[in-house]
Amino acid sequence: MRLSLFALVIAALALPAGAQQLNRTNVANILGFENGNPGQFPPGWGFTATAAGISNDNTVFHGGRQSARIERTATSPQAFNSLIASIPIDFTGRTFTYRGWIKTEDVSDAVSLWMRADGERTNLAF
Repeated sequence: MRLSLFALVIAALALPAGAQQLNRTNVANILGFENGNPGQFPPGWGFTATAAGISNDNTVFHGGRQSARIERTATSPQAFNSLIASIPIDFTGRTFTYRGWIKTEDVSDAVSLWMRADGERTNLAF
């Protein structure tokens, strides 16, 4: 059984190893999955649990030229996968618009798109 899912997590917290700090010059490129090569982990992103099965995909995408793909099977390590990016404080404002597109195929449990805002304490808003 093949399970494909895409989960995007944007959290203003410390970046995991391998993730780039977003800034005004690279935010669109990183969040749009336009950098990097198909089949490789999306540059600028971090992950939780495991990076296994996460890659740039240039065959299924909504806009631009690439998307992120998370592929899991019954034997995948860990209970879940997620991609995370931290948006720095210089992006603060009164309004933050967060949009995403999720294509699911043969999902048996769950898939989600979410955002968490942190400040002096974690989880100010979810």
